[in-house]
Amino acid sequence: MVNYIEWATDWSKELMRVCKRGAVVAVFSSTRTLAHIQIALENAGFYARDVLVYRRHSGIPKGLNIEKKLDKIGDTNAQQWQGWHTCLRNEWEAIVIVQKPLKNNYIETIQMTGLGPFKAILSDGSFQSNILEGFSKGRDENFDEHCTIKPLSLIRKLLELFLPQDNSHIVLDPFAGTGTTLIAALELGYQTIGIEIEDQYINIIQQRLGEYFGKIGQEFEVFD
Repeated sequence: MVNYIEWATDWSKELMRVCKRGAVVAVFSSTRTLAHIQIALENAGFYARDVLVYRRHSGIPKGLNIEKKLDKIGDTNAQQWQGWHTCLRNEWEAIVIVQKPLKNNYIETIQMTGLGPFKAILSDGSFQSNILEGFSKGRDENFDEHCTIKPLSLIRKLLELFLPQDNSHIVLDPFAGTGTTLIAALELGYQTIGIEIEDQYINIIQQRLGEYFGKIGQEFEVFD
């Protein structure tokens, strides 16, 4: 994991360099690697704010069923291991939340960059939980080429939670995948920048952006 933390620290430092004071960074991570991601971000100068739980549907674990494995190799004690497995069913994903240090305090930071606080009070007056659930992908959001596509509604929720609606703000996604963050940002009126190195994902991003701009009657041009 040392190399993983070093790699994550490298791109975290670049995020630190380009972010405004008070900017929030949200990183999706597995339950096994969230601590390493948080360490990398803190190494770069961010400070930890929270870990959100994105509760989602999950299938059967891919680990080892001990009883079945022992039975297969003829172990006479196999039955005593009934119910034992090498992992649990994982039905949540971590979203590590860190923030670029404020300028002295929240008020000074808001006055300087327009960032810092969270939109924590919901429309019904209740307080936003750090458990996010009830989000699902639409029919047009399933791309077989990518294994960790997030629902557009979930990304919209994160943007609304951490970023005031001001078109002077820029949403940056350095691992753009299939472009969900870019689409969500555009729909909410933000400027956005996405970075992706996989050609198959870039093609999907271009397709989705073309469809988005087509719906609003604007031309979309790709430059190689």
